[in-house]
Amino acid sequence: MGSAKIRIMVGKAWVEVDAVSAKDAIKAISPYYEVFGERQCGQCGSDDIGVNHRNTKGYDYYALKCYAFGAQLDFGQHQEGETLFPKRKLPSGEWDSAKRGWYKWQDRKPSEGGEGF
Repeated sequence: MGSAKIRIMVGKAWVEVDAVSAKDAIKAISPYYEVFGERQCGQCGSDDIGVNHRNTKGYDYYALKCYAFGAQLDFGQHQEGETLFPKRKLPSGEWDSAKRGWYKWQDRKPSEGGEGF
């Protein structure tokens, strides 16, 4: 079996990978769905979202931003590899089933958690 170039739209981004099998393609594409698969803000439903990166005191922070409402969805970084995952838990540790991890900074009280939660 030969190699194939797979090009697929993930959210608003095109992802292109080389794969030798369907399993290989899924392994290569799935990390992109974690980041770019989000199609709308979990706070307001707008599709006016984009990626955001900032570096503070030597630490990199990654998020999706809603430009219509000002909300964001933070990403954590896996300890191994270069992959990210959406932070979908509330500061209390419970899953945020209502807003899927999207929040507005001013809506979080300091007692609910600190930077990078």
